[in-house]
Amino acid sequence: MKLKKERNLNPSFLFSRILNKTLSKGFVLVAVIFFFFVFSVWGVINVYELKSREQGIKEEITAVKQKNKKIEMEIKELKNNKQYISSLAREKLNMVKKGELVFKFIPKKTSGNAGKSN
Repeated sequence: MKLKKERNLNPSFLFSRILNKTLSKGFVLVAVIFFFFVFSVWGVINVYELKSREQGIKEEITAVKQKNKKIEMEIKELKNNKQYISSLAREKLNMVKKGELVFKFIPKKTSGNAGKSN
């Protein structure tokens, strides 16, 4: 028992014991801070996910801008170009000009035996 008390009073032993406790508390603190930064609201993982979402949104914006340009060009054509309006009416609405003849070609229905030779 005397040996334990002497060792406990030894300054180098006390210093090493305090140092070990401090280091272990410091390690725990560093670990907690590390996990906080990695998994918190501003963590590395969250930042990576947000950058990925940002890239997707930028691509979407680019696609929408291109679509808007096409629509703006079509609006301009519809306002200013009568031939364009006429061609759209013919293609989309099957309209014809007065006095025009329209020929419709109806494909022949083929029977299941057509093309077979005996």
